[in-house]
Amino acid sequence: MGDIVLWTYHPYISGVSEAIPAAAMVYHCVDDLAAIPGVDATIFRMMEDDLLARADLVFTTSPYLQDHCARIAGPRAIYERNVADIEHFAQARQKGSIPDDLGCINGPKLCYVGVLSDYKLDFHFIEKCVQLSPDWNWVFIGQEPERQANPIVARLAKRSNVHFLGYKTYDVLPDYLRGIDVALLPNLTSGYMSGVFPMKLYEYLAAGKPVVGTRIAALSQLAEQISIIDTPQEMVEAVATILASPPEPIALGHPDLANFSWNARLDRMMQRLVPIIDAQ
Repeated sequence: MGDIVLWTYHPYISGVSEAIPAAAMVYHCVDDLAAIPGVDATIFRMMEDDLLARADLVFTTSPYLQDHCARIAGPRAIYERNVADIEHFAQARQKGSIPDDLGCINGPKLCYVGVLSDYKLDFHFIEKCVQLSPDWNWVFIGQEPERQANPIVARLAKRSNVHFLGYKTYDVLPDYLRGIDVALLPNLTSGYMSGVFPMKLYEYLAAGKPVVGTRIAALSQLAEQISIIDTPQEMVEAVATILASPPEPIALGHPDLANFSWNARLDRMMQRLVPIIDAQ
């Protein structure tokens, strides 16, 4: 089979990693999983520290995770933010159909795509924004996770300018993004979200859509590419500016987008990994 690389996204691999004759072990830290409600953080941190000490390479997807992992892994920890299938989402830039459940909504459409988890999204913030902008349509593509029944989501669903379109398959997401005016990242700015780089950011940018998001740490260096806001009033003002004068989308070949495709990131990762394998 040749060289085996053990590539894990989770530290709970004790026993498995010892049984596999791997030439290298990679820990790809994409989330602060210990911060998810219900996870035993003490056990998780203990096992993660052990993995950080043993892994040949550690890739992290946000500045918070980079700092967290580098305290043990040191220079073996490499920051590589989340990326997107640029070619797939760029289909939204082309002329094409708009799904009926979106096309029937008249007026400006502001959209969030993703699971409606209340440890990720700031629903209090969203509700205030909706109240401040009764003439805009707030569109949510995704569902609440199992066993979640957030009362604010229930209240929002009763408003005429809020539209929950439910889960959509990956292949049709460009069709939905084609039909919106502004893409949203209305995330919480603490807790679990402290360690997150939203995967959907580069999906939105690949689709050619202007993005407005709350000030989570991972987005702080991207103020030239997206509108970063702190309050509901700032959110409404930023959206109003975009609707009045829509910005030109970032070019698909621009390094700020092209460097964050899956292939571009994998190339950089392999440049780090291959010398480690060759040295075995």
